Amino acid sequence: MFNPINYLMTRIRSRRLFKDPGDIKKRVAVLNFSYGNFNFGAILLSYASQSVLGKLGYTPYILNFNPEFKNYWRLSRIRGNIAGINFSFFRYKYLNTTRIYYNYKSLLKSNDDFSTFIFGSDQIWRYAITKGDYGIYFGNFARGDKRLVAYAASFGKDKWDEAPQHVTADVKNLLKPFKGVSMREDSGVKICKDVFGVEAEHVLDPTLLLDAADYEPIYRQSRVVLPRKYAAVMLFDDTQLSREVIEALRRACGVEFICITAKSIKIFGRSRTFYRPVADWLCLLKNAEFVLTNSFHCCAFSILFRRQFVCLGTSTRGNSRLESLFKQLGTGDRIADSAERARALMEKKIDYDAVFSLLEELRGKSLEVLKHALSCK
Repeated sequence: MFNPINYLMTRIRSRRLFKDPGDIKKRVAVLNFSYGNFNFGAILLSYASQSVLGKLGYTPYILNFNPEFKNYWRLSRIRGNIAGINFSFFRYKYLNTTRIYYNYKSLLKSNDDFSTFIFGSDQIWRYAITKGDYGIYFGNFARGDKRLVAYAASFGKDKWDEAPQHVTADVKNLLKPFKGVSMREDSGVKICKDVFGVEAEHVLDPTLLLDAADYEPIYRQSRVVLPRKYAAVMLFDDTQLSREVIEALRRACGVEFICITAKSIKIFGRSRTFYRPVADWLCLLKNAEFVLTNSFHCCAFSILFRRQFVCLGTSTRGNSRLESLFKQLGTGDRIADSAERARALMEKKIDYDAVFSLLEELRGKSLEVLKHALSCK
C-alpha cells in the first residue's frame, strides 16, 4: 500500500525493496536518467537493468542522481512534478534506489557504498543533454579501485560534434579506467574508437534483455479501459508530418488513435496534462492494433509485444539510435518521412518469428558482454 510519509522520505533517503546482504563487492549502482518524470523509456530501462543484475546475482541499486532536485520547490517544477506524479509512484513501488544525490560533491559519498558503477543505458553521453554534468556520466566522482562499466550507453546521434575540444580531451581520460564499454548503437562503437581510442561492443538496450512476460507484474496493474480496436500513438513533436501521417492512417485503417503518454484533465475550467501510469503505457502498447511513434523505447516495446509499428523520422532528435535498433533486429527500415511511406509500412508486416530468433542470439551475446565487464580483472 502506498504510504505518503515513506514516499516523501524516499526523496532524500534510499528505497530498499529487497534484502541487501551487505557485501559491497556485490552491490552495483546504475546511473542513467531515472529521475525524469516524463520519460517512460528511462524509468523502464532502470527497472530492466535492476532485474537483469538481480538475475546475475548482484545487489542492484539505481543511483538516485537528480541534478534538478535543487529546483524542486520552484512553482514551475512543482507543477511538473504533479504532472509526472505517476513516475514517482512507479519509482517508489518498483525501483531499488539510493539516497538522493544532486551534484558532484554529494555523489562522492556513494563511493562508501559501492564497488561497481554501471553507466547506461539511454543518451547519457550526449553532451547537449548533460552539459555541465557530463563528467558525472563518465564516472568522474568514482574514487580508488571502483569498477566502472558502460552498458548500452548512447551518444544519441552518429557524430560527436556538440562538445568543445577540452570536453573531448577530458572524456578521453575519463574512459581509460573503464573495465568495459558497450554501446546501444553501432555508430556509438565507431565514435568510441575514432574519437576516444576506446574499443566498444554493440549490445542490446536493457529493456530488450527481458521477455515481455517480465513486464507483466507492471502492466497487469493497469486499470485503463481499452477500446475494442485502436492505434497507440507516442510522438514527441506535433509537426506537419505527424498530423498528415495520423490523418492518412486514420482514413486507411478506421480505428481510434490514442495518445499513450498523457491525457488532459480539466481543473477549474483549465486543461492540465497528466502523464499516464507506466502500467497504463505498457498495457495500451501491448494491446494496440499498431503503433505510431518516434520514440526509441516505444519501438523497443512494440517489438517485445510483437506489435506492428511505424516510426516517424526526426531531424532534431536524430535517427541513428532507431536505425541501429532496426538493423540489429532485422525489422527492416520502419522509418517514414511521408504519409505515403507510413501507409506502405503499415501494410508491410514485420516477421516476428525471424526478429525473435535474432533477439535471442543478441541477448546471449549482450549478457556475456555485461558479465565479462563485471568480473574481468
